[in-house]
Amino acid sequence: GRAIGSFQAVRHRLADLYVRVQAARSAAYYAAEHGDPADAGLALAQCLEAVRAVTADAIQLHGGIGFTWEHEAHLYFKRAAGDELLFGPVHRLRARAAETAGLFTGAYGPGGPREAAPGHDSGNGAPPGHDPRERTPLANGTGEEAPFASGSAGAVEAARAVR
Repeated sequence: GRAIGSFQAVRHRLADLYVRVQAARSAAYYAAEHGDPADAGLALAQCLEAVRAVTADAIQLHGGIGFTWEHEAHLYFKRAAGDELLFGPVHRLRARAAETAGLFTGAYGPGGPREAAPGHDSGNGAPPGHDPRERTPLANGTGEEAPFASGSAGAVEAARAVR
């Protein structure tokens, strides 16, 4: 047979996986060098996302042997799934790192949009007095509410609710 690396589609897929691994490695080195908790959280999220994608693709690239007991690829995949259970989902890690870095409080000030003076623009492009964390009714007429329909501050609130 032919070497698996001789197929162009496989080569491109392996190159994408290599880029993911190198990006995760770079994030981990950066976090270790600077020691900032927000950087560490983002590096952990980057690494977990990379290991999950790389191990899943490794099984696919190995074909049927990838998930059998004769090859160790399934062990790496199971460990990646266990790591996600241990450290938490990637979206929660990213939200926690963003909260630690203060990414969503800078536009409003230290207390968020509720501390803005009446009639004062909060800096988020919303009309004065509008709180982007409030629930917004859906436009489809069902009467249900969309929990975080307006603004990125809702992502942090969603992460807090999941915790």
